[in-house]
Amino acid sequence: METLQIELKNKKQSAMIKELLKELRIAFISVQEEKGYNPEFVQKILEGQKEIEEGGGTKITLDEIWK
Repeated sequence: METLQIELKNKKQSAMIKELLKELRIAFISVQEEKGYNPEFVQKILEGQKEIEEGGGTKITLDEIWK
């Protein structure tokens, strides 16, 4: 058994490769590429970084984490 990983540039290539694999009766798993982070999540992270830069936030030691 061998596993191949291919990088498809567009939907047309994807459709053609999938059709070829089906015709050849080759099992495959389709894995979608990540499209990035949720914009709301990114905004929360940026706000948190800004707060820390302005002196906000709470510092804790490693010992305090495990209490």
